[in-house]
Amino acid sequence: MPALSSFCRARDAAPTAFLDRADRLGFTVVALDATLDERALGVLVPTLLAAGLETVAVEAPCPRPPGRRPPHLASDDREERVAAVRALEATLRTAGALGARIVVVRLGRLALDAERAAIVRAFARRELDDERIERLVETRRKASPRALDLARFALDPALDRAAAAGVTVAVGTAGGWSDIPSAAELAALVDEFAGAPLAPWYDAARAHIRQALGLGRGRPALELERAAGAWLTDAAGLRGDLPWGTGEVDRAAVLAALPAAAPRVLRSSIATDDELAAARA
Repeated sequence: MPALSSFCRARDAAPTAFLDRADRLGFTVVALDATLDERALGVLVPTLLAAGLETVAVEAPCPRPPGRRPPHLASDDREERVAAVRALEATLRTAGALGARIVVVRLGRLALDAERAAIVRAFARRELDDERIERLVETRRKASPRALDLARFALDPALDRAAAAGVTVAVGTAGGWSDIPSAAELAALVDEFAGAPLAPWYDAARAHIRQALGLGRGRPALELERAAGAWLTDAAGLRGDLPWGTGEVDRAAVLAALPAAAPRVLRSSIATDDELAAARA
């Protein structure tokens, strides 16, 4: 039985609106997303506890700190890393209050986005050829040592705090070429931090987008087969956030490869009640 993410709500809706939706559609398990600020959590957490719903995962940062974007754990900037650790500590407190045992994180991005608009245009015009993809792959491969260093900077404090809280840090699937870590880097990190509370978290839409860009060839099966859980979000081409079952993701293959105990969480901001009910069935 899949869980329902708090992301499945209108942006202008009250924070408890998704709980009304969960009740209406018969969901008994939920996950909290990273758009909820401190004020929203102040309302949502007591309501969740009173309703007796199970929370399987919390997406960091939760609460979301003020600012244009949340700070990245995998950042060159020491002050940003410190702010990101504080945000993670606050997320761990949220998870602890709700009894959630998984915190989903995105570590950060490399500064490789100068070509992003051009690549998206080339994809839309069907001009993204093998030569251009190979240049992207080679550029990202050369940046891998730096990405691994930044990921280690991020994970050292994160894993210590998560272990003390009894929580697993689940690193979300890389989508674009600049995301830290790539699938191969995550496989290396899971081996390097063996015994620590570290696992992948599979994002079906981001994995599909990466594959559409030609960047998913030969990716390690670990990110799916050893996943702590998954966002069940669909995608078509480079467009993500689609309701599960309405896009191009090979849903049967994803569900078959996930570990049996891994939570499956429906996550789409545009899903209708009918689409969520169909995905839940």
